[in-house]
Amino acid sequence: MTGTETFTTALQNLATHKLRTALTMLGMIFGVGAVIAMLSRKRRSDSLVRLARVVGLESPTYVNKPT
Repeated sequence: MTGTETFTTALQNLATHKLRTALTMLGMIFGVGAVIAMLSRKRRSDSLVRLARVVGLESPTYVNKPT
């Protein structure tokens, strides 16, 4: 099977299974978006910790004492 035949077969399968194609694309979009959101959240957290250390403020530690 040549590259052209493979590509044509792939496009035919995508056209035949529209719902499956749409759900797969939606899952990939949400997955990539989730990874990007987590990475940006981590980067923001790291920058806030670095800023707190530069300013001399450490993140507050709370100790729960039983009463």
